[in-house]
Amino acid sequence: MFSYHGGTLWLDFVNTQFLEAGEVRDGLADLKDLHTWIQGAGVGELVLDEDAFSKLKVLRAQLRHIAEEGGLSDGHLAWLNDQLAALPGTWTYRDGLAEFLPYGCYLEKMSWLLLRSLLDFLTVGQVARLKKCGNHLCIQYYYDTSKNNTRRWCRMEVCGNREKARRHHHRHKSSASQEDSTP
Repeated sequence: MFSYHGGTLWLDFVNTQFLEAGEVRDGLADLKDLHTWIQGAGVGELVLDEDAFSKLKVLRAQLRHIAEEGGLSDGHLAWLNDQLAALPGTWTYRDGLAEFLPYGCYLEKMSWLLLRSLLDFLTVGQVARLKKCGNHLCIQYYYDTSKNNTRRWCRMEVCGNREKARRHHHRHKSSASQEDSTP
């Protein structure tokens, strides 16, 4: 049901929304869908309730705005800092790595995983490689890790093939109509 092709956890979460028949659909229609997504994303066992589900959907909307803008605007920077300040937890340092350990329930842990994924993307990744699928009928985002930064599709086997088939059909339709009009 879900596809994890965004290249980073926060984009995979954003991509739980998709276009179907020209309308935005939500792959997270209910709490069971969220648990399925969490398991497929390899996050581990997080048992969330309806309140957490609603809050995570609000978080997803903000993450989608960041993806749409291609990075952090001043408003999103303030939002991100507010989110990070509100997370209860403690920092530890071991084996050369600093790690934040959130306190609280599974909502805080899931929120931290998504925000940490965004932070890693913003600090280690190349924001210019954040792309929207080249298929005009798709609203998926991905982190382009191709060597020459030339990836165009969220998934070649879906959107890339559809676009290639559409162009092929258009070319053959155009050449057929030209042949029909030639005396």
